[in-house]
Amino acid sequence: MPVNKMIFKNSLLVFALLLLFLPIFQSNFKMIHLYKLAGDDAVKDDTMFTVNTYFSGIYQKKFNEHVSSDFGFRTLLIKIHNQLNFSLFHKVNAKGVIAGKDNYLFETTYINSYLGNDYMGEDSITQNLTRLKRISDTLIKLHKRLMVVIAPSKPSYYCEFLPDEYKLKKRPTNYNSIVKGIKEQQLSCIDFSDWFNENKYKSIYPLYPKHGNHWSMYGSYLAADSIIKYIESDQKIDLPNIILKDVRIEQPKNEDKDIEYGINLLFKLKSFDLANPIVKSEDTLGKAKKSLLVIGDSFYWNIYNLGFSNCFSASSFWYYNKAVYPDSYKNRVMVEDLNFEKELKKHDIIIILATESNIKSLGWGFIDNAERYFKLNNHPIIN
Repeated sequence: MPVNKMIFKNSLLVFALLLLFLPIFQSNFKMIHLYKLAGDDAVKDDTMFTVNTYFSGIYQKKFNEHVSSDFGFRTLLIKIHNQLNFSLFHKVNAKGVIAGKDNYLFETTYINSYLGNDYMGEDSITQNLTRLKRISDTLIKLHKRLMVVIAPSKPSYYCEFLPDEYKLKKRPTNYNSIVKGIKEQQLSCIDFSDWFNENKYKSIYPLYPKHGNHWSMYGSYLAADSIIKYIESDQKIDLPNIILKDVRIEQPKNEDKDIEYGINLLFKLKSFDLANPIVKSEDTLGKAKKSLLVIGDSFYWNIYNLGFSNCFSASSFWYYNKAVYPDSYKNRVMVEDLNFEKELKKHDIIIILATESNIKSLGWGFIDNAERYFKLNNHPIIN
């Protein structure tokens, strides 16, 4: 056999062996730093071998789970797999996420609400809003104001980019019925879903990102400013404002591409630029001092991060009516552990904020808690 041919064969063998053993080396020695995957990417615990666990099959199952979650180059291979599926077949390897036209990303939960697949029914909606109206009237008697804020929905805002199979004839939706009921009950409400759709082509900067699930930071700023102005007009007061100093035009990052992070692709998706507002809080000197309670979903985070709480003398955010912020940044504080009466007494403005997909759970139990509290205290407005 010629020497050159022998060298080639041996080199090929060595290369093949390296490919086989490289993942083992990477798994044990972490020779190359790899980015973690978004989502639940924790390494499964290893397990001890015993006769009982072996013959019961528990050892094999636990061992396979551990190895599968921690083999070398796992994250890179998953990203390559996801990228190939996305680029070749327009398929997203993430539960509850689909790619629409021009690679706009949507979560199916929001699409289901947009299509009315989770419709509660007119009677149930009317009953809940009637209860909310009674609570609102009760709070007015106590010199407090309750208002509902409806955040926009991406499938509604970017409906033209939904896949054709989702452009079906819409059924009645929770959003439409609740907005109608709020008007009939004359509840205080700001409907940003309707406002965003109306101003989609009028806004100077994009109100919604292409690969994120929530309103853009600029859209959040407009929402925060509108809420402040609404409260000022309603209460005939002058609150500190969030002042827009400048905007920074740049590619989406962080919360503006949260869906993209979750699908774990190898390459970044192309997107239009967004405007990130540079803001400051107005001096509180001579301004009204009001305490704010917000019961809301994740759409409030962008507003919160703009310094919205600085416009109030005190502020509390009950995330899905469960975790309490900012308290939970240090130690986990839950709503169920609070004194409801004490919390209700110390807040002047109560906002219930929800996007279209969460509006069916409006308040996430706050209505029940408030109704129970007023009944126990024999308040005459609650029947």
